[in-house]
Amino acid sequence: MQCPHCGVDLKFKERGGRRCSVCRREFAFEPRGHSLRLTDKRFRLVTEKLSANGALRYTPAQLQHALSRKIIAEQKPTNIGCLIIFSIVFGLAAGVVIGSVFQPLIGVIAFMLVAGGGLFWSARQHRRPFYHSLPMQLNTFYRDVIDRWQQVYGSPPTGLIDRQMLQHLCYDTPAPDRLRAVLACPERSVLDCLCANGLPERLGLGLIPAAPPSHKRRASHFDQGGATDRCVRAGGALAAV
Repeated sequence: MQCPHCGVDLKFKERGGRRCSVCRREFAFEPRGHSLRLTDKRFRLVTEKLSANGALRYTPAQLQHALSRKIIAEQKPTNIGCLIIFSIVFGLAAGVVIGSVFQPLIGVIAFMLVAGGGLFWSARQHRRPFYHSLPMQLNTFYRDVIDRWQQVYGSPPTGLIDRQMLQHLCYDTPAPDRLRAVLACPERSVLDCLCANGLPERLGLGLIPAAPPSHKRRASHFDQGGATDRCVRAGGALAAV
């Protein structure tokens, strides 16, 4: 990785303790072993993009989804072929061991039971819908990413709505003579983003928290991340109206 301070390319052994061996300055993130494979340079680029170089505000949840996007895109459902092979091999091993201890017939029965149970379980897993998941929970993200960045650089990420501001955001509906539209949304982070960027005052927009739709399909974390990321871009477009 490249040192975020002096720009020198550093091998892993040259950046021990999250400190550059050339300029001796500390950096926030070590990508090796990190759940988000995060570097200071990538973190800064993502925050600048989300905030449109400081012009917009975004929530911690939106930053979390933006930084998790590449990791989430790599998540794939388990290959059914691998599950079948594992079931047969495990069943065969169980049958050989049990047959050598007791009788060959009991070993055959053990093989059929173990392999059959594994195949049944594999078929059930294959029929289940696959949902993407975040590689890091929000509380852990606060501690290991946001707080860590502030500890090293002395200030929060550019454009981030901090926890204190989130607690005091209020979705006040504009006066009737200024009200031009009302937006009902089940995603709190989307409403927080619009409110923090001043769209209700500038556009006469009323914001109403709404219950999620009552359908059976459960939105994945990746879907929600895409929605909040689009909200930030839409906020910039609306602000220019």
